[in-house]
Formats: sequence, structure tokens, C-alpha cells
Amino acid sequence: MPIGIVASICVSCHANRLGLSWCPNKKPTPLITVQSHMVDRRFGSALRQIIAILCLSGWVMLLTGCLLITGEQTTVSLQGSAANILTTFVSAEGADEYRVPALPPNTEVQAIVFLSVESGDVQIDLIQPDGAVSFVLASRPGSQVTRSGPIRSDDQGQIRYRLTARNARNGEVQIFLLP
Repeated sequence: MPIGIVASICVSCHANRLGLSWCPNKKPTPLITVQSHMVDRRFGSALRQIIAILCLSGWVMLLTGCLLITGEQTTVSLQGSAANILTTFVSAEGADEYRVPALPPNTEVQAIVFLSVESGDVQIDLIQPDGAVSFVLASRPGSQVTRSGPIRSDDQGQIRYRLTARNARNGEVQIFLLP
């Protein structure tokens, strides 16, 4: 048999708290009625679990596009129409896109990329201003890999590249941009 609980409040109590001396209604006014039942408890527990799973899924979706990187140090050296971008890290996981102002606007250069990682996987994609991938370089744990190809800066003189890392430890990415 369900148990009914009626929560009520007297309007006069609120009137007195507000400093009013009169109360238009001396009867308690029911605000909510709650019925407790064994099925309701199970449903409430299942509902809380579903909400927790949905919240956790939302956080996972938000973090999917992120690169979590520790011990990162990035330097950018500019010399005329040439540039050197060096990034070192202790550990990395995930993916992210970078935009580095390194060249005059709409300049085509030769990019030379060096990539090394002690363990795990790292991949770098150099991206043209129109979104097309110029070239991709994937790491080999314990060795350095190199690749070169053309790349063009966008209207603001930025070079775009995407880093993707899986369980990467003690890595380095170096990009030389030469006219």
C-alpha cells in the first residue's frame, strides 16, 4: 500500500516573516504530494544512474577533441621569411589543431618536419588554408622521422597543423619553414 505524504505551509507563516500583521488565509495550503512506493525507489535509482551515465558521456564527448599535454614547451623563432617551431612534451593524449603566426600572409614555403617520441604514437598533419591536408607524418617509438613538403600560410600569416597523440611520452616536434 502506498504511503502518502502531504507537505503543506500556512500562508500566515510567510505573512508574519515578511512583517505583515494580517493573513488572508488561515488554512494550510498543500504544496506537493509525494507517494513513496517500492517501484518508485527502483525507478529513482535507475534514473540517477542514467543521468550519471549521460553526464559522464557528455564529459567524454567534450574531451574527445582535446589534446591533454604535460610538460609542453613551445618556441617560435622568426627570421625574415623563415621560421622554426619547436615543441617538446613529457606526455600527450588526444588531438588538437594549432595555428601559429609564422609567415607573411599567403606565402608558400617548404616545410621540413622532424618528429620523435620515446614511446606511444604521435601524428602531425600540416593543413593548407583551404582545409586540405598537405602531408602527414607519423612517429615511430624510439626513433626520429622526417618529412618535407609545401605549405601555404593563410590570410593572417598562420600555419595550421594538427597533433594527434596516443600514450605518447617524451616527444619532440620541430617544423622548419623555408622560402
